[in-house]
Amino acid sequence: MGGDGWDGIPADVFSEILLCIPPCARRRLRLVCRHWRGVIDERAPEPRSRPKVLAFFGERRGGSRAVVFDDDALPGGGKKKNGCGARELGLEGSGADAAGVRMIGTCNGLICVLRESGGNVAVLNAAVREMVDALPPHTWPGLDASTYTFGYHAETGRYKVVHVPCDLRSAELAAVYVFTLGAGGAVALWKEVAAPAGSGCLLRFGLVTIGGVAYWVTKDGARIMAFDLGDETFAPLEWPPMPVLLWMDDGHTHTCHLTEVRGRLGLVVRRANHEPKRPKTTEVWVLEGESAEERAWVKSFTVEAQGEARRQEIALPHVAHGNHVLTTSQQRRDGVLWLTLNAHRLRGERKLRCGVARVGATSAETRLGEYDSPSIRTFAYVETREPVW
Repeated sequence: MGGDGWDGIPADVFSEILLCIPPCARRRLRLVCRHWRGVIDERAPEPRSRPKVLAFFGERRGGSRAVVFDDDALPGGGKKKNGCGARELGLEGSGADAAGVRMIGTCNGLICVLRESGGNVAVLNAAVREMVDALPPHTWPGLDASTYTFGYHAETGRYKVVHVPCDLRSAELAAVYVFTLGAGGAVALWKEVAAPAGSGCLLRFGLVTIGGVAYWVTKDGARIMAFDLGDETFAPLEWPPMPVLLWMDDGHTHTCHLTEVRGRLGLVVRRANHEPKRPKTTEVWVLEGESAEERAWVKSFTVEAQGEARRQEIALPHVAHGNHVLTTSQQRRDGVLWLTLNAHRLRGERKLRCGVARVGATSAETRLGEYDSPSIRTFAYVETREPVW
């Protein structure tokens, strides 16, 4: 392993030096050269904490809030009966706890939100109380969190916010705007990247960033566009077509949303069913395969809700956590709308492997919490000391 050394420093000593450097700084050292990147990845890999469920509650009269659920809070966690496992994330002083704040996403412990009143985008780390605020990319009205996505590109070590301002009526897209953290310091601006001629986006399918690539559905609903955060280029995913196209002529309306499932591109399909005696069905598909020839949409699992459970909806965009399916339900009491977040544990043949998950009514065992909020978004969250810049 002598070749892993550097400038006369033995490999073992070089590795020990790297291990003494905090993970967030070591991640930036990977950018020095290919040799350093290989040594760090092999001898000083970044420790990975198990993600937790983060629920962001917006549109509240008293302001927004974020709650993190440890595994202990999930069914079978062991401490749920003692009321442990859930804690509020400290957003005070960041402006992210104000009313009219929507969460865009989270990556490596950094949280990206949109202040809809002024259109400002903020990236913060609640653990170290650091934040970066960016003015909106343009002065167009109607800025909405659904037009933004947030991600990290491992090869460049950069965090980026991507704004996809497509026309809501025509679904046409002329350009996307990219904000790169750490590029240009506090005066960093949004970069306009022209989209290919004839581009478009169906925002009702949502935006998602996975592995340094942002995805959205093209305006004809036939394909998915990929935007690489590294070189900031567009490339449509080749076939196969999305599974929802198979049902577009069946006379029913289906609600579809892009998501991430175990690190891969996924699609949540809520199939229309207005018959109360039949279960309400939600299917989760995953795009498998690396090359265009190997790619195929595979049904990962199906969620069926019947009876009282029909009022539950699968949570978005983080739909499943480990062997738990996350659902939400609403109830109005004394003029106040209360929202319940649930986690249904799947056992044996009901685990998330091409099976059917039958969701029952909510109970003390499945209920993670009840909150006076009309909206919720769920995410996979890893606490970190990662600096924002």
